[in-house]
Amino acid sequence: MEIILVYKHSHFVAGLLFYCLALGNASSASANDTSVESATWRFEFDNDVFFNKDNKISSGWSLQKHSAVAASWDTLEHVPHFIRDLGKDIPTLTREGLVYRAGIAIGQVIQTPNDLSRSDLIEDDVPYAGALTLQAT
Repeated sequence: MEIILVYKHSHFVAGLLFYCLALGNASSASANDTSVESATWRFEFDNDVFFNKDNKISSGWSLQKHSAVAASWDTLEHVPHFIRDLGKDIPTLTREGLVYRAGIAIGQVIQTPNDLSRSDLIEDDVPYAGALTLQAT
């Protein structure tokens, strides 16, 4: 399991999350299915407070599920049919000799201006904005 975690307000919450994810990772390792070809979950979390830098993104997270590698789109396990059908319809993704893997993710990205106390139009900074995303790869 690959984890990218950045959280600045509470070290306790970050420690608890790492502990829970480590337990989950240990249980999957005991199943002897830890190769790059196996199905994986990935959680990413980013918050600007940890490094005290905004870089125009205030907060974001993503939860992703990646399938195990397969020999064809039809043999992918635990993948919705619409993702398999979409993969088969893209010519460059169906050539001879390829291996196949699919992923699905949900995430959120939030940006805020540097000065949160201002309610007027701030022309030299980013606006308040956010996006909730659903991705298929």
